[in-house]
Amino acid sequence: MPGAGADWAGLTQAPHFSPSGVSGTLHPSLEDEDVTLIIGAAGVTLSTPAGLVTVRYDGCAAMTTRPDGARCLIGLDGFQVIVEPTLFGEVTEERIAVLDKAVPPAVIVPLPARPAAEIPQPREGAAPRPPAGPRKKAGAVRGESLMTRLLRAGRRK
Repeated sequence: MPGAGADWAGLTQAPHFSPSGVSGTLHPSLEDEDVTLIIGAAGVTLSTPAGLVTVRYDGCAAMTTRPDGARCLIGLDGFQVIVEPTLFGEVTEERIAVLDKAVPPAVIVPLPARPAAEIPQPREGAAPRPPAGPRKKAGAVRGESLMTRLLRAGRRK
């Protein structure tokens, strides 16, 4: 209920962030130096200063796929991590293949190709990230909610 809690009904607010992240390769945002995507053996984590959002492959309810490499992983807990290769450094076909192999085939939902104009590109004026050195491993890191990510995406249009 807006403006009032629902504790009296035994309901609690849904968490905005995951309690932990995954270890894996770091893929810095091409728009925001404080945002990093981590693709690991156990799942994916989106890290921001506000918190982290993780979807583990063994808890993946669905993963949408696009021919351009975009993936959206949706966890059984409702968290989502959007992997847009154009918005994160070094998200290569090999890194996307890690996702495709790790997610159970029964939950993969292929989507059609998008027109080139609909494929997200880094915002104009976004400070370019320096080229990454060797890929690093990360432990639990910070992330952001899907809602924050979608709001940012909506502002780009």
